Amino acid sequence: MNPLSVRCLRASPDYELVLFDRLTEHERSVLAELRREPDFYGILRPRHDGGASHLPVRAVDRETALLILTLREPGPLPSYALERDPSARGIAQLVLDRVLEVQEGAEFVSGPAATRLVRTAEKTGASGRLAQISLDAISAAVALDADDRETLARWLYAYNRLPFSASHSRRYPDASAILALVGDDGTLRVREWAVTGGHGGDWISLSRRSGYRPAGRSRPPDGPTYKLYVSPGMDALPDACRALRETLERHRVRHFKLAGSAAGLLRPDKLVAYFDDAPALAAVAEALRERLRGASAQGVPFTASIDPDGLLSWGVDPPPRERPLSWLPQQSWRGWVTSTLAGGLVHARREPGAPGAARFALTRLALEGVDVERWMPEQRLWHDARAGVA
Repeated sequence: MNPLSVRCLRASPDYELVLFDRLTEHERSVLAELRREPDFYGILRPRHDGGASHLPVRAVDRETALLILTLREPGPLPSYALERDPSARGIAQLVLDRVLEVQEGAEFVSGPAATRLVRTAEKTGASGRLAQISLDAISAAVALDADDRETLARWLYAYNRLPFSASHSRRYPDASAILALVGDDGTLRVREWAVTGGHGGDWISLSRRSGYRPAGRSRPPDGPTYKLYVSPGMDALPDACRALRETLERHRVRHFKLAGSAAGLLRPDKLVAYFDDAPALAAVAEALRERLRGASAQGVPFTASIDPDGLLSWGVDPPPRERPLSWLPQQSWRGWVTSTLAGGLVHARREPGAPGAARFALTRLALEGVDVERWMPEQRLWHDARAGVA
């Protein structure tokens, strides 16, 4: 049981609840798409007179609005809220996000100051080499002299990139040299794959040509995308690239990509294959694990390790339905994780005297549904995204 279920709570004075109908014309225009949701209520807007101007505007549904209205008078969680959320995970999220406050002695606390009060059974230690790299990235980010979410997210995303050298640049001067890694003997584009990108872009994408019919089921339009990351050390890069392409052909996988420049090949997530379902990813991963046994590994932070060294790992991109507004950018698994972590770090830094920025960020991410020991989506996140891979 979450300890919040037996505590006294109240709605935070840092936010005001505003019905959609009472927003300005411009605000209603920006949020018009949300009206399609049958239970949409309005927004929580930070009050600028209480030092909360850095808090984000939040869209809320009717159940959340009812809870906030109920807890304008401090008291225990109402029974209907616990029936809807028996573990009180959603309540814990609202406390860490400073929407609700929990009584601690004679005071009410929220945000990072309430971390120890909402912590549930999730562990936040490392499970293997790749998980340790992820925790090292967070610890290093805490020490950075940066206080905006976008900067920290980019830094976390790029963690474990290899240093650039002139010899590396000479070895991979252009897209043709990089394509040679996957076995381009001059017929690759004609025989199996359509190749796009590589002209100064970040990625070279390879997709099966029109008319190709992949094995297995296809991903539903609103379903998640499964991603297999192959992260060899530079000495193992040629063998890993060719092994990936040949294995994907045997398993009739439709799409993969590799970094499109010499600098891009130094990033940890330099090789990525895409799958419609978890069993297909697991089958390819097992075949690659056998073929690349003993190869050196770089390791992709914030992904779930498949082998002990982190040569192979996986993640699940959020499905389109997780994007509330069509004009917001679609995020990748690592983009979503690092942005969420960065938001937690920034939030903790802006709370005077609040200890444990890393612990707060990890706890907040765990409450979203991420196993922060193994860096995989839990089953409740994006509808069974975990099944069949772990």
